[in-house]
Amino acid sequence: MSMFNVAIINGDGYSEILTAAAKRVLTTVSEKFGFSLNFHPVDARAFLGKSESEILKTDEYKVVKSADAAIAGAISYDFARSSVHDDVITLICKNLGLFGCFRSIKSFHNTINCSALNDKDEVSNVDFLIVHDIAARQFVEKGYKTGKVGREAYDVVTLPEMYAERIGRVAYELAEKRKNRLASVDLADTFNTEFLRRKITHEINEDYPLVNLTSYTLESVVAPLLFSPSAFDVIVANENASDTLFSLGAAISGGFGNLCEGYLGDAATGLYKPAKVARFDAKNPHGVNPAGIILAAAKMLEYSFNKSLAKTAVENAVEEVISQNFVTPDMKNGRDATQKVISTEEFTDEVIKRL
Repeated sequence: MSMFNVAIINGDGYSEILTAAAKRVLTTVSEKFGFSLNFHPVDARAFLGKSESEILKTDEYKVVKSADAAIAGAISYDFARSSVHDDVITLICKNLGLFGCFRSIKSFHNTINCSALNDKDEVSNVDFLIVHDIAARQFVEKGYKTGKVGREAYDVVTLPEMYAERIGRVAYELAEKRKNRLASVDLADTFNTEFLRRKITHEINEDYPLVNLTSYTLESVVAPLLFSPSAFDVIVANENASDTLFSLGAAISGGFGNLCEGYLGDAATGLYKPAKVARFDAKNPHGVNPAGIILAAAKMLEYSFNKSLAKTAVENAVEEVISQNFVTPDMKNGRDATQKVISTEEFTDEVIKRL
């Protein structure tokens, strides 16, 4: 029986509620499909107020480093910013070699009617990934100065070839596991760094002959993404464009509530988390939607542990629960009287029943 070690990273108090849901689902699906998971708790509060070198020396970081994969709960913006670094998770990923961030855009029964698009049939088939490198931009110099006509700002950015190639390969490999379609989105008409990224993405296409590559500029991809979002499978872009496309994708799919993201590298190790979590109700902490973190755990099963059947079983169970109109309070649509409002734990129970 194969065995995997999973680090469970908690930050805010609500993290434990979400990660508990993921652990229960993972335990059930591992028993069903004949593999074993060992969970190792990590308290992200140990990283607060520490420099990067200090963080890398903590026992908590060593637990994450030695694990086969990691799942992070809700690490709020305020929590992340209160650290020495803007984003604790990104810092950890960079040091673990997990440079490739993917974000999942997928429509669900309880979000289709919230989509910004009117064509609900088109929206119902939306399922694509947006990929970017979290460390690709290299600022050689940036700052402000006084010029002849007043204040000036400048940024000098480089893009090493290896960064363009490595994120391209992550995107191609994800496309190979899905529908063999890759869209490269860039600003090649404006920046030399982006032209180089497009050139390299096309060059390495010969190593992935089954993947159909299409290139867009950021402005040219908007119309096809709005009119035919179901035609997209994997999109690779720089970090800024990725953020823009993710917000657009969330508007198309109907919101952030059920979406997940992950961080991948050259090895099988990965870190997975909900993309965003709805604002918590302090009076009802057990009313938060666990779908995002459960679906993140499903991605871990496939991408880090090569358990694609287990991953599909989890995703199907979550989709069935959602399609039967079960929602947590933070996902309730006041216009839909048919919704069955349940707690985080009850939602997890419903998923487990279907496994």
